[in-house]
Amino acid sequence: MKEKKLKFNKVVSFLSKNQLRSAISEVNLWNDELLAEFNLHYPNIHEEFRAPEFHEFWQKWLAKLRIPSNAGFRFQSNQGLMMPILLSVIYYFFMN
Repeated sequence: MKEKKLKFNKVVSFLSKNQLRSAISEVNLWNDELLAEFNLHYPNIHEEFRAPEFHEFWQKWLAKLRIPSNAGFRFQSNQGLMMPILLSVIYYFFMN
């Protein structure tokens, strides 16, 4: 848990200093569960994740999401739906 908290704080620090490229590099190292948990515990960061610099990151993340029963299915971005919120909802359903 302590290691996770350190990772989260590192990204929060990058985002608070507007070091978006460093934040992206860090979250690229995370698995989906860690990213979802971060979004769940740090909702105040959602606005920063909407920055244009994160667009490619979210596109890659959406492309790799699959529904096991339909391997061809891909989530797509929807206007007005923030990716961090979508990620948090998916995490909630899979973990509960």
